[in-house]
Amino acid sequence: MIPLHEGAGLAEVGGKAHGLTLMVRAGLPIPEGWVLPAAMLEQHVAALSLSDLARQVQEELKSGDWVGPARQIRSAILREDLPAQVAREVSAVSGRLAVRSSATCESLPGASFAGQFQSFLDVEDAEQASAAIRSCWASLWSVPALRYRATAPPSSIPPGMAVLVQRFVAASISGTATVQEERVDVEATWGLGSSVMSGLVVPDRYSFDAAGQLVTHAAGFKNVRAGAAGGNLTWRRIRGDERAQATLTEAEAREVVQVALRAAAVTGQPVEIEWLFEGDRIWLVQARRTDGEARLAARIPFVPRRSGLHGIPAAPGQVVGRVRIVKRAEDLEEVEADEIVVTHYASASIANAFRGAGLITEMGGSSGHGATLARERQLPMVAGVLRATRDLKDGQLVRLDGLNGAVEVLPQEPPEQAS
Repeated sequence: MIPLHEGAGLAEVGGKAHGLTLMVRAGLPIPEGWVLPAAMLEQHVAALSLSDLARQVQEELKSGDWVGPARQIRSAILREDLPAQVAREVSAVSGRLAVRSSATCESLPGASFAGQFQSFLDVEDAEQASAAIRSCWASLWSVPALRYRATAPPSSIPPGMAVLVQRFVAASISGTATVQEERVDVEATWGLGSSVMSGLVVPDRYSFDAAGQLVTHAAGFKNVRAGAAGGNLTWRRIRGDERAQATLTEAEAREVVQVALRAAAVTGQPVEIEWLFEGDRIWLVQARRTDGEARLAARIPFVPRRSGLHGIPAAPGQVVGRVRIVKRAEDLEEVEADEIVVTHYASASIANAFRGAGLITEMGGSSGHGATLARERQLPMVAGVLRATRDLKDGQLVRLDGLNGAVEVLPQEPPEQAS
């Protein structure tokens, strides 16, 4: 493993680690970390005589004949021990760790791979770290990731998987911040940021102008709190006033904004960061350029949540269609191309397999994995519409406005369009 600050380009350390390498060199507050370069997996695949299968998967991406070979690769990687050199280096790192995938194909223009690869938090010992690394490696050939790769823009960087190993930070508050040309938007929740990224809470939202002044704040609905133990996420239900209680003071939100602006100055482009507070200390744990996706998102105004069918603008665009209530990702197979899906939250699996004309979710914000994938695919989306699966009915005609975060129920037959 190499220290995070010694990391090189995307082809060596992958998108996640590369972004953090730039940040740590610029002096931003990054938890201590190391990177297992992508070449280690390539060597391991060769040692296990899996190289031909890996080439077959890549060649068959478009045809879809990769399911069997990909399963064989995953099974072999998960079954076999780490190479001796890697195992020794992992054993030398003590303390509670975060072990996260850092694919060479992620965080590229139009190809975030949001939520497609594995991460493990609060890994407690070398045995758990070994299992986490193998799972991160194997996720390069997971079914969701391969489906995503099959439709992603072509890249000159071959697909590979580095692994980021960092000191685990137990967050009291966490979230995201997105820097755009005229403002910085912050989303925040209690505990680890997994609940924001997975779309399981409606986060608190703070919007600042380019001068760093708070423009508006809207309380969210934070009904669950994410934690971690032994590499696994844990969930605690939040009850009472804490659900709507503000997570950040204005001073803390401003501190997040300053870190985000420093990150944007490093990249010279719009950027989205993931941050967390450990007590009163802020840490940056991910920074990615948003590139083309940000140009879409830059047109999304911040709209405070209101009563009725309003939510958080998550992906721009306006569409009229009939409601289809979706409870599980498998139900997407029955969705017609002109229907608007209404669901509790947009998991990465739902967003990855999405079919339909638009998306409305009861939970979530503008920075979760589902919202990121919706913007990549130019799919209009409104998040945080509480009670949407109960207030809307299958077959209702609605207009979804992803730019303003509005959902309007229409008469059963839309008015004729003027020619």
